[in-house]
Amino acid sequence: MTKFQGEANPSDKAVSDQICDFDVTEVGRHLSGRPRKQTGWVEKTDSGKKWCGYYYVYEEAPDGTEKRRQRSRVLGACKKMTKTEAEDELARLIGEELHIPKEAREIQTMQQLWRVFYDDRAARWSKAEQMTATSVWNHWLKPRLDKTDVRSITRLHLQRVLNEISVSKRKLPNGENVEGVSESLLQKLRKYLYGAFDLAVEMRIVPQNPTLKLKKPKHNPTRKPTLSPEAFSQFLLHLSARDSLLVRICMQCGLRPSETFGLRYQDVLPTALYVRQSLDRRTRKLKETKTPGSTAMVPLPPALAAELQHWIRAYPGGSEELIFTNTLGQPIRAENYLKRVIHKAGKKAGVKVSFQIMRRSAGTYLQRHGTPKDVQSIMRHADIETTFGTYVQPIAESTKAAAAAFEQEIRNAQLNLLQTAVQGPK
Repeated sequence: MTKFQGEANPSDKAVSDQICDFDVTEVGRHLSGRPRKQTGWVEKTDSGKKWCGYYYVYEEAPDGTEKRRQRSRVLGACKKMTKTEAEDELARLIGEELHIPKEAREIQTMQQLWRVFYDDRAARWSKAEQMTATSVWNHWLKPRLDKTDVRSITRLHLQRVLNEISVSKRKLPNGENVEGVSESLLQKLRKYLYGAFDLAVEMRIVPQNPTLKLKKPKHNPTRKPTLSPEAFSQFLLHLSARDSLLVRICMQCGLRPSETFGLRYQDVLPTALYVRQSLDRRTRKLKETKTPGSTAMVPLPPALAAELQHWIRAYPGGSEELIFTNTLGQPIRAENYLKRVIHKAGKKAGVKVSFQIMRRSAGTYLQRHGTPKDVQSIMRHADIETTFGTYVQPIAESTKAAAAAFEQEIRNAQLNLLQTAVQGPK
Protein backbone atom coordinates (compact mmCIF):
# COMPACT_ATOMS: atom_id res chain seq x y z
CA MET A 1 0.00 0.00 0.00
CA THR A 2 1.35 3.42 -0.93
CA LYS A 3 1.74 5.62 2.13
CA PHE A 4 2.17 9.35 2.48
CA GLN A 5 3.72 10.82 5.56
CA GLY A 6 3.83 14.54 6.15
CA GLU A 7 5.14 16.45 9.12
CA ALA A 8 3.01 19.05 10.84
CA ASN A 9 4.30 22.53 11.55
CA PRO A 10 7.08 22.09 14.19
CA SER A 11 6.04 25.36 15.82
CA ASP A 12 2.76 23.82 16.80
CA LYS A 13 3.62 21.56 19.75
CA ALA A 14 0.07 20.26 19.96
CA VAL A 15 0.30 18.50 16.59
CA SER A 16 4.04 18.18 16.06
CA ASP A 17 4.04 14.45 16.75
CA GLN A 18 0.98 13.62 14.63
CA ILE A 19 1.49 11.79 11.34
CA CYS A 20 -0.82 11.99 8.29
CA ASP A 21 -1.24 8.37 7.21
CA PHE A 22 -3.64 7.47 4.34
CA ASP A 23 -3.75 5.47 1.15
CA VAL A 24 -3.59 7.84 -1.85
CA THR A 25 -4.58 5.05 -4.26
CA GLU A 26 -8.02 4.99 -2.71
CA VAL A 27 -8.66 8.74 -2.96
CA GLY A 28 -11.67 9.41 -5.16
CA ARG A 29 -12.85 5.80 -5.28
CA HIS A 30 -16.23 4.64 -4.08
CA LEU A 31 -17.32 8.15 -3.12
CA SER A 32 -20.95 8.19 -2.09
CA GLY A 33 -23.47 10.58 -3.51
CA ARG A 34 -22.02 10.73 -7.03
CA PRO A 35 -24.68 11.27 -9.74
CA ARG A 36 -25.27 8.12 -11.80
CA LYS A 37 -26.78 8.46 -15.25
CA GLN A 38 -27.45 5.32 -17.30
CA THR A 39 -29.87 3.74 -19.72
CA GLY A 40 -28.90 0.09 -19.12
CA TRP A 41 -29.10 -2.52 -21.83
CA VAL A 42 -31.62 -5.10 -23.06
CA GLU A 43 -30.99 -8.70 -24.10
CA LYS A 44 -33.09 -11.79 -24.76
CA THR A 45 -33.17 -14.45 -22.07
CA ASP A 46 -31.49 -17.79 -22.67
CA SER A 47 -34.73 -19.21 -23.97
CA GLY A 48 -35.06 -16.35 -26.43
CA LYS A 49 -38.69 -15.75 -25.48
CA LYS A 50 -38.45 -12.76 -23.18
CA TRP A 51 -36.67 -9.43 -22.95
CA CYS A 52 -34.46 -8.92 -19.92
CA GLY A 53 -33.08 -5.54 -18.86
CA TYR A 54 -29.82 -4.99 -17.00
CA TYR A 55 -28.58 -1.97 -15.08
CA TYR A 56 -26.52 -1.02 -12.03
CA VAL A 57 -27.36 0.46 -8.66
CA TYR A 58 -24.92 1.83 -6.12
CA GLU A 59 -25.34 0.91 -2.48
CA GLU A 60 -23.58 2.57 0.40
CA ALA A 61 -21.54 0.25 2.60
CA PRO A 62 -21.26 0.69 6.40
CA ASP A 63 -17.82 2.26 5.97
CA GLY A 64 -19.24 4.99 3.70
CA THR A 65 -17.96 3.60 0.40
CA GLU A 66 -20.16 2.57 -2.52
CA LYS A 67 -20.62 -0.88 -3.94
CA ARG A 68 -21.92 -1.38 -7.47
CA ARG A 69 -24.62 -4.05 -7.83
CA GLN A 70 -26.03 -5.34 -11.08
CA ARG A 71 -29.78 -5.65 -11.31
CA SER A 72 -31.90 -7.42 -13.90
CA ARG A 73 -35.61 -7.23 -14.65
CA VAL A 74 -37.75 -9.30 -16.98
CA LEU A 75 -39.52 -6.76 -19.20
CA GLY A 76 -41.95 -8.84 -21.23
CA ALA A 77 -42.40 -11.41 -23.97
CA CYS A 78 -40.58 -10.88 -27.24
CA LYS A 79 -43.82 -11.59 -29.12
CA LYS A 80 -45.61 -8.72 -27.39
CA MET A 81 -42.99 -5.97 -27.47
CA THR A 82 -40.17 -4.86 -29.73
CA LYS A 83 -36.66 -4.22 -28.45
CA THR A 84 -37.28 -0.46 -28.55
CA GLU A 85 -40.39 -0.90 -26.40
CA ALA A 86 -38.38 -3.05 -24.00
CA GLU A 87 -35.71 -0.33 -23.78
CA ASP A 88 -38.39 2.27 -23.02
CA GLU A 89 -39.77 0.07 -20.25
CA LEU A 90 -36.28 -0.39 -18.81
CA ALA A 91 -35.69 3.36 -18.86
CA ARG A 92 -38.93 3.81 -16.88
CA LEU A 93 -37.85 1.24 -14.31
CA ILE A 94 -34.38 2.79 -13.97
CA GLY A 95 -35.97 6.19 -13.49
CA GLU A 96 -38.08 4.89 -10.64
CA GLU A 97 -35.09 3.11 -9.10
CA LEU A 98 -32.81 6.15 -9.29
CA HIS A 99 -35.56 8.67 -8.42
CA ILE A 100 -35.42 10.41 -11.79
CA PRO A 101 -38.26 12.98 -11.93
CA LYS A 102 -41.39 11.79 -13.65
CA GLU A 103 -41.25 14.78 -16.04
CA ALA A 104 -37.80 13.67 -17.20
CA ARG A 105 -38.94 10.08 -17.70
CA GLU A 106 -41.76 11.28 -19.94
CA ILE A 107 -39.40 13.14 -22.27
CA GLN A 108 -38.54 10.76 -25.08
CA THR A 109 -38.28 12.78 -28.30
CA MET A 110 -36.47 15.99 -29.22
CA GLN A 111 -39.84 17.67 -29.72
CA GLN A 112 -40.79 16.99 -26.08
CA LEU A 113 -37.40 18.24 -24.86
CA TRP A 114 -37.75 21.42 -26.93
CA ARG A 115 -41.16 22.16 -25.44
CA VAL A 116 -39.80 21.87 -21.89
CA PHE A 117 -36.71 23.92 -22.80
CA TYR A 118 -38.77 26.66 -24.47
CA ASP A 119 -41.24 26.90 -21.57
CA ASP A 120 -38.32 27.14 -19.15
CA ARG A 121 -36.58 29.96 -21.06
CA ALA A 122 -39.48 31.90 -22.60
CA ALA A 123 -40.20 33.88 -19.43
CA ARG A 124 -36.63 35.24 -19.49
CA TRP A 125 -36.56 35.91 -23.23
CA SER A 126 -37.83 39.03 -24.97
CA LYS A 127 -40.60 38.68 -27.52
CA ALA A 128 -38.04 39.02 -30.30
CA GLU A 129 -35.95 36.19 -28.82
CA GLN A 130 -39.04 34.01 -28.46
CA MET A 131 -39.89 34.57 -32.12
CA THR A 132 -36.30 33.82 -33.17
CA ALA A 133 -36.16 30.59 -31.16
CA THR A 134 -39.52 29.44 -32.54
CA SER A 135 -38.44 30.22 -36.09
CA VAL A 136 -35.13 28.36 -35.70
CA TRP A 137 -36.92 25.30 -34.32
CA ASN A 138 -39.77 25.21 -36.82
CA HIS A 139 -37.70 25.91 -39.93
CA TRP A 140 -34.37 24.24 -39.24
CA LEU A 141 -34.41 21.80 -36.31
CA LYS A 142 -37.92 20.34 -36.25
CA PRO A 143 -37.74 18.80 -39.77
CA ARG A 144 -34.49 17.03 -38.82
CA LEU A 145 -34.83 16.15 -35.13
CA ASP A 146 -38.53 16.27 -34.25
CA LYS A 147 -39.21 12.57 -33.52
CA THR A 148 -35.64 11.57 -32.72
CA ASP A 149 -35.07 9.88 -29.37
CA VAL A 150 -33.18 12.34 -27.14
CA ARG A 151 -31.09 9.58 -25.57
CA SER A 152 -29.87 8.34 -28.96
CA ILE A 153 -28.60 11.73 -30.17
CA THR A 154 -24.82 11.95 -30.32
CA ARG A 155 -22.32 14.65 -31.23
CA LEU A 156 -21.84 13.07 -34.67
CA HIS A 157 -25.60 13.12 -35.24
CA LEU A 158 -25.83 16.83 -34.41
CA GLN A 159 -22.71 17.62 -36.46
CA ARG A 160 -24.33 16.01 -39.50
CA VAL A 161 -27.43 18.15 -38.92
CA LEU A 162 -25.36 21.35 -38.82
CA ASN A 163 -23.39 20.31 -41.90
CA GLU A 164 -26.62 19.62 -43.79
CA ILE A 165 -28.10 22.99 -42.82
CA SER A 166 -24.92 24.85 -43.78
CA VAL A 167 -25.29 23.80 -47.46
CA SER A 168 -29.08 23.95 -47.70
CA LYS A 169 -30.79 26.16 -50.27
CA ARG A 170 -33.04 29.01 -49.19
CA LYS A 171 -34.93 31.93 -50.64
CA LEU A 172 -34.11 35.49 -49.58
CA PRO A 173 -36.84 38.11 -48.98
CA ASN A 174 -35.95 39.72 -52.33
CA GLY A 175 -36.71 36.43 -54.10
CA GLU A 176 -33.09 35.43 -54.72
CA ASN A 177 -32.25 31.74 -54.24
CA VAL A 178 -28.95 31.11 -52.47
CA GLU A 179 -27.12 28.07 -51.16
CA GLY A 180 -25.75 28.09 -47.64
CA VAL A 181 -26.60 29.97 -44.46
CA SER A 182 -25.05 32.78 -42.47
CA GLU A 183 -22.71 32.50 -39.53
CA SER A 184 -25.37 34.14 -37.37
CA LEU A 185 -27.84 31.30 -38.00
CA LEU A 186 -25.24 28.64 -37.19
CA GLN A 187 -24.48 30.41 -33.92
CA LYS A 188 -28.18 30.44 -33.04
CA LEU A 189 -28.52 26.74 -33.84
CA ARG A 190 -25.61 25.86 -31.57
CA LYS A 191 -26.89 28.13 -28.81
CA TYR A 192 -30.38 26.63 -28.70
CA LEU A 193 -29.16 23.05 -29.02
CA TYR A 194 -26.67 23.59 -26.21
CA GLY A 195 -29.36 25.09 -23.99
CA ALA A 196 -31.80 22.24 -24.64
CA PHE A 197 -29.27 19.49 -23.92
CA ASP A 198 -27.87 21.35 -20.93
CA LEU A 199 -31.38 21.17 -19.48
CA ALA A 200 -31.52 17.46 -20.41
CA VAL A 201 -28.32 16.85 -18.42
CA GLU A 202 -29.73 18.78 -15.47
CA MET A 203 -32.89 16.66 -15.56
CA ARG A 204 -30.77 13.49 -15.79
CA ILE A 205 -32.23 12.56 -19.17
CA VAL A 206 -28.80 12.21 -20.80
CA PRO A 207 -25.42 11.71 -19.10
CA GLN A 208 -23.59 14.50 -20.94
CA ASN A 209 -24.18 17.35 -23.38
CA PRO A 210 -23.49 16.16 -26.96
CA THR A 211 -23.13 19.74 -28.27
CA LEU A 212 -19.96 20.58 -26.34
CA LYS A 213 -17.55 19.70 -29.15
CA LEU A 214 -19.64 20.70 -32.16
CA LYS A 215 -17.64 22.36 -34.93
CA LYS A 216 -19.03 25.28 -36.89
CA PRO A 217 -19.21 24.28 -40.59
CA LYS A 218 -18.37 26.58 -43.48
CA HIS A 219 -20.89 29.33 -44.00
CA ASN A 220 -21.70 32.22 -46.29
CA PRO A 221 -20.17 35.57 -45.42
CA THR A 222 -22.60 37.69 -43.42
CA ARG A 223 -24.16 40.44 -45.50
CA LYS A 224 -23.74 43.88 -43.99
CA PRO A 225 -25.60 46.37 -46.21
CA THR A 226 -25.24 50.11 -45.81
CA LEU A 227 -27.24 53.12 -46.98
CA SER A 228 -25.63 55.58 -49.37
CA PRO A 229 -26.33 59.29 -48.77
CA GLU A 230 -28.45 59.29 -51.94
CA ALA A 231 -30.56 56.31 -50.78
CA PHE A 232 -30.93 57.82 -47.31
CA SER A 233 -32.11 61.12 -48.81
CA GLN A 234 -34.69 59.27 -50.91
CA PHE A 235 -35.83 57.46 -47.78
CA LEU A 236 -36.28 60.72 -45.85
CA LEU A 237 -38.76 62.02 -48.44
CA HIS A 238 -41.32 59.47 -47.21
CA LEU A 239 -41.12 60.44 -43.51
CA SER A 240 -42.94 63.07 -41.48
CA ALA A 241 -41.02 65.98 -39.93
CA ARG A 242 -40.77 64.24 -36.55
CA ASP A 243 -39.79 60.88 -38.01
CA SER A 244 -37.23 62.52 -40.29
CA LEU A 245 -35.63 64.21 -37.28
CA LEU A 246 -35.66 61.01 -35.24
CA VAL A 247 -34.16 58.91 -38.04
CA ARG A 248 -31.46 61.50 -38.80
CA ILE A 249 -30.39 61.38 -35.15
CA CYS A 250 -30.02 57.60 -35.46
CA MET A 251 -28.15 57.83 -38.76
CA GLN A 252 -25.95 60.89 -38.36
CA CYS A 253 -25.14 60.45 -34.66
CA GLY A 254 -24.84 56.65 -34.78
CA LEU A 255 -27.26 56.16 -31.87
CA ARG A 256 -28.87 52.84 -31.08
CA PRO A 257 -32.71 52.86 -31.15
CA SER A 258 -32.89 52.36 -27.37
CA GLU A 259 -30.67 55.42 -26.92
CA THR A 260 -32.66 57.57 -29.37
CA PHE A 261 -36.03 56.71 -27.83
CA GLY A 262 -34.52 57.23 -24.36
CA LEU A 263 -33.37 60.80 -25.01
CA ARG A 264 -34.72 63.32 -22.50
CA TYR A 265 -34.91 67.08 -22.80
CA GLN A 266 -32.03 67.49 -20.38
CA ASP A 267 -29.81 65.33 -22.61
CA VAL A 268 -29.81 67.90 -25.45
CA LEU A 269 -27.01 70.48 -25.37
CA PRO A 270 -26.43 73.23 -27.96
CA THR A 271 -23.88 71.20 -29.96
CA ALA A 272 -24.08 67.69 -28.52
CA LEU A 273 -26.24 64.92 -27.11
CA TYR A 274 -25.40 63.45 -23.71
CA VAL A 275 -26.15 59.74 -24.09
CA ARG A 276 -26.33 58.31 -20.58
CA GLN A 277 -29.42 56.08 -20.53
CA SER A 278 -31.33 53.81 -22.89
CA LEU A 279 -34.90 52.54 -23.08
CA ASP A 280 -35.49 48.92 -22.16
CA ARG A 281 -37.49 47.42 -25.02
CA ARG A 282 -39.43 45.07 -22.75
CA THR A 283 -40.32 47.25 -19.77
CA ARG A 284 -40.03 50.56 -21.67
CA LYS A 285 -38.23 52.02 -18.66
CA LEU A 286 -34.91 53.85 -18.67
CA LYS A 287 -31.85 51.80 -17.81
CA GLU A 288 -28.08 52.06 -18.10
CA THR A 289 -26.52 52.12 -21.54
CA LYS A 290 -25.31 48.94 -23.19
CA THR A 291 -21.72 49.39 -21.99
CA PRO A 292 -19.90 51.99 -19.87
CA GLY A 293 -18.26 53.19 -23.10
CA SER A 294 -21.71 53.94 -24.55
CA THR A 295 -22.24 56.67 -21.99
CA ALA A 296 -20.71 59.68 -23.71
CA MET A 297 -21.16 63.04 -25.38
CA VAL A 298 -22.06 62.72 -29.08
CA PRO A 299 -21.57 65.77 -31.35
CA LEU A 300 -24.62 67.18 -33.13
CA PRO A 301 -24.04 68.46 -36.68
CA PRO A 302 -25.04 72.17 -36.92
CA ALA A 303 -28.13 71.78 -39.10
CA LEU A 304 -29.40 68.81 -37.11
CA ALA A 305 -28.78 70.66 -33.84
CA ALA A 306 -30.78 73.66 -35.08
CA GLU A 307 -33.66 71.42 -36.21
CA LEU A 308 -33.71 69.60 -32.86
CA GLN A 309 -33.73 72.88 -30.92
CA HIS A 310 -36.63 74.08 -33.10
CA TRP A 311 -38.53 70.87 -32.29
CA ILE A 312 -37.92 71.33 -28.56
CA ARG A 313 -39.22 74.91 -28.68
CA ALA A 314 -42.31 73.76 -30.57
CA TYR A 315 -42.94 70.80 -28.24
CA PRO A 316 -41.45 71.69 -24.83
CA GLY A 317 -41.32 69.29 -21.91
CA GLY A 318 -39.83 68.73 -18.48
CA SER A 319 -36.14 67.95 -18.14
CA GLU A 320 -36.86 64.33 -17.16
CA GLU A 321 -39.44 63.73 -19.93
CA LEU A 322 -38.74 61.85 -23.14
CA ILE A 323 -38.40 63.93 -26.30
CA PHE A 324 -39.98 61.35 -28.59
CA THR A 325 -43.13 59.47 -27.54
CA ASN A 326 -46.05 57.75 -29.27
CA THR A 327 -49.49 59.26 -29.81
CA LEU A 328 -50.47 58.31 -26.25
CA GLY A 329 -47.46 60.05 -24.75
CA GLN A 330 -45.82 56.73 -23.85
CA PRO A 331 -42.32 55.48 -24.74
CA ILE A 332 -41.94 54.20 -28.30
CA ARG A 333 -41.40 50.50 -28.89
CA ALA A 334 -38.49 50.07 -31.30
CA GLU A 335 -39.95 46.98 -32.98
CA ASN A 336 -43.28 48.76 -33.62
CA TYR A 337 -41.56 51.86 -34.98
CA LEU A 338 -39.37 49.72 -37.23
CA LYS A 339 -42.38 47.95 -38.73
CA ARG A 340 -44.85 50.83 -38.94
CA VAL A 341 -42.54 53.68 -39.93
CA ILE A 342 -39.10 52.65 -41.14
CA HIS A 343 -40.00 49.53 -43.14
CA LYS A 344 -43.04 51.24 -44.60
CA ALA A 345 -41.05 54.30 -45.77
CA GLY A 346 -38.20 52.10 -46.97
CA LYS A 347 -40.57 50.09 -49.11
CA LYS A 348 -41.91 53.27 -50.73
CA ALA A 349 -38.37 54.49 -51.37
CA GLY A 350 -37.25 51.13 -52.70
CA VAL A 351 -34.45 50.71 -50.15
CA LYS A 352 -33.86 48.32 -47.25
CA VAL A 353 -33.58 50.24 -43.98
CA SER A 354 -33.25 49.15 -40.37
CA PHE A 355 -31.71 50.58 -37.20
CA GLN A 356 -28.70 48.31 -37.63
CA ILE A 357 -28.20 49.37 -41.24
CA MET A 358 -28.36 53.07 -40.27
CA ARG A 359 -25.84 52.64 -37.46
CA ARG A 360 -23.52 50.65 -39.71
CA SER A 361 -23.86 53.28 -42.43
CA ALA A 362 -22.93 56.00 -39.97
CA GLY A 363 -19.70 54.23 -39.06
CA THR A 364 -18.92 53.49 -42.72
CA TYR A 365 -19.35 57.01 -44.08
CA LEU A 366 -17.86 58.82 -41.10
CA GLN A 367 -14.55 57.15 -41.99
CA ARG A 368 -14.40 59.36 -45.06
CA HIS A 369 -14.20 62.50 -42.97
CA GLY A 370 -12.41 61.57 -39.73
CA THR A 371 -9.82 59.33 -38.16
CA PRO A 372 -10.68 55.86 -36.78
CA LYS A 373 -10.51 57.37 -33.30
CA ASP A 374 -13.09 59.98 -34.28
CA VAL A 375 -15.41 57.27 -35.58
CA GLN A 376 -15.02 55.26 -32.36
CA SER A 377 -15.76 58.38 -30.35
CA ILE A 378 -19.04 58.91 -32.17
CA MET A 379 -20.07 55.24 -32.30
CA ARG A 380 -19.11 54.71 -28.62
CA HIS A 381 -17.92 51.16 -28.94
CA ALA A 382 -17.09 49.17 -25.83
CA ASP A 383 -13.37 49.78 -26.09
CA ILE A 384 -13.75 53.52 -25.52
CA GLU A 385 -13.31 54.48 -21.89
CA THR A 386 -15.74 57.14 -20.80
CA THR A 387 -16.13 58.57 -17.33
CA PHE A 388 -19.66 57.72 -16.28
CA GLY A 389 -21.63 60.45 -14.61
CA THR A 390 -19.45 63.37 -15.71
CA TYR A 391 -21.75 65.86 -17.40
CA VAL A 392 -19.20 67.90 -19.32
CA GLN A 393 -16.91 65.84 -21.51
CA PRO A 394 -14.55 67.24 -24.13
CA ILE A 395 -15.30 66.54 -27.78
CA ALA A 396 -12.34 66.80 -30.14
CA GLU A 397 -12.63 69.36 -32.93
CA SER A 398 -11.82 66.66 -35.49
CA THR A 399 -14.76 64.60 -34.19
CA LYS A 400 -17.11 67.57 -34.65
CA ALA A 401 -15.71 68.14 -38.13
CA ALA A 402 -16.32 64.52 -39.10
CA ALA A 403 -19.96 64.68 -38.01
CA ALA A 404 -20.46 68.01 -39.81
CA ALA A 405 -18.88 66.72 -43.03
CA PHE A 406 -21.10 63.63 -42.93
CA GLU A 407 -24.15 65.86 -42.56
CA GLN A 408 -23.01 68.00 -45.51
CA GLU A 409 -22.70 64.89 -47.65
CA ILE A 410 -26.31 63.98 -46.89
CA ARG A 411 -27.50 67.55 -47.55
CA ASN A 412 -25.72 67.56 -50.92
CA ALA A 413 -27.45 64.32 -51.83
CA GLN A 414 -30.81 65.85 -50.85
CA LEU A 415 -30.15 68.95 -52.99
CA ASN A 416 -29.21 66.80 -55.97
CA LEU A 417 -32.39 64.79 -55.49
CA LEU A 418 -34.53 67.94 -55.40
CA GLN A 419 -32.83 69.41 -58.49
CA THR A 420 -33.46 66.19 -60.39
CA ALA A 421 -37.13 66.29 -59.36
CA VAL A 422 -37.53 69.92 -60.50
CA GLN A 423 -35.63 69.66 -63.80
CA GLY A 424 -36.93 66.23 -64.67
CA PRO A 425 -34.96 63.48 -66.38
CA LYS A 426 -32.68 64.55 -69.20
